[in-house]
Amino acid sequence: MPSEQFMHKNENIKVIEKELGTRLLVLKGGVWTLFGFGSNQVLRLLSNLLLTHLLAPDIFGLMALVSIFITGLQMFSDLGIGQCIIQNPRGDEPQFLNTAFSMQIIRGVFLWLASCALAYPFSLIYNQSGLFYLIPIASLSTVIAGFANTAIWSLTRHVQLGKVIILNTLSNFVGVGVSIIWALVHPTVWVIVGGNLAMVTCECIGSHFLLQSRNWPQWDLNARKSILGFGKGIFLSSATWFLAGQAERLILGRFVSLAWLGVFSIALLLAESVSNAFQEVISRAIFPTIAKSLRENRVQALRQHEKMRWAVLLTTITLAILIIAAAKPIVGLVFNAKYQEASWMIQILILRTVIGMIWYPNAMLLMADARLKYFPVGNIARFVMISVGTIAAFRFYNSYVAVWVLGLASIPSYAAVSWGIHNHFKEIFRKEMLVAFIALLAICCYALLYHR
Repeated sequence: MPSEQFMHKNENIKVIEKELGTRLLVLKGGVWTLFGFGSNQVLRLLSNLLLTHLLAPDIFGLMALVSIFITGLQMFSDLGIGQCIIQNPRGDEPQFLNTAFSMQIIRGVFLWLASCALAYPFSLIYNQSGLFYLIPIASLSTVIAGFANTAIWSLTRHVQLGKVIILNTLSNFVGVGVSIIWALVHPTVWVIVGGNLAMVTCECIGSHFLLQSRNWPQWDLNARKSILGFGKGIFLSSATWFLAGQAERLILGRFVSLAWLGVFSIALLLAESVSNAFQEVISRAIFPTIAKSLRENRVQALRQHEKMRWAVLLTTITLAILIIAAAKPIVGLVFNAKYQEASWMIQILILRTVIGMIWYPNAMLLMADARLKYFPVGNIARFVMISVGTIAAFRFYNSYVAVWVLGLASIPSYAAVSWGIHNHFKEIFRKEMLVAFIALLAICCYALLYHR
């Protein structure tokens, strides 16, 4: 009996030590991620502030269309290579990583060729001849990114984020520096294109110095099968996410001027800054940990998820309230008169941030368990809501109502993810319904109290 008690005590100590080690790893990864994201956001905010004084709003609108086009190609060919490296049990094997590297290069070249072929018809749709030559040059970033070393994902898999964050921050600094210097010399749309290409090039080159291991072209059939198998779910999710996430700008591009679209893009960037920060922390530091825990101990994984979930939600709501209160004075202080409409847009679009941070932790839990079928369903429902709602708003009302539609557009995604939680994680579903009720009540109160 004493020996059994001693063994049981040792097992409990090991469990506690492992949990403490996991918490420390997540905390360290979270701190690095917040440092990197905070630095990049400050850098991005300052650069956008400077560029809004150097460039006209229609330039931001034109680049928004270019960004939509390139993002669309990426989403419609997304294989989830990085997420697969993080999630797959073979994610540390050289054959697996080299196969992923080869597939990454092939995909990058394919995207560039497709962009060259589609640039002209896309320019005709929006009656912007400049898109014909802007898109092929801007999409060279996909080729460059394809040659990045898989060390970025290997380090993320083990939540060793220091080098990755430093490289990302340095690359953003280079990109911003190129954009600002270019804008001072020759303020055209090429300012943003050149800055982005410089950033991607810096990150690609730097990725090959993160680890001593090197990637070489290799084609392991089992690895390819695993990546494509995981990629099928990611592809459907990414393709439908693009339709849902970028439909707003595609539709807005048909109803509003490039200048208005540019102001909206700035407002959306500022409104989503909070959710983007926490999504970075969750995807880089928490997702790899939960994926590992689900493979080893489901109870521990759900415990980690619950603690993270409430912490992120409360922090997001607090910051959202501050942003709503500060939107008008901040925009009035730092932006010139051409961008003043961004203030009321931010106050509405911040709802997207709150709703997004309600469902995003649950989405990562489903992804860690490879339950991907719910994402396309939610994205398609969101696409329908955005398309029908935005078009109806412009036909029968005005741009103000259209922005309200876009502010609430994440609700279908949340409903689909909740359906997945109900089917696969019933033990936490009741608590999720309580969160949903609180969020719905808060949104209704805000909608009733808000006035332009």
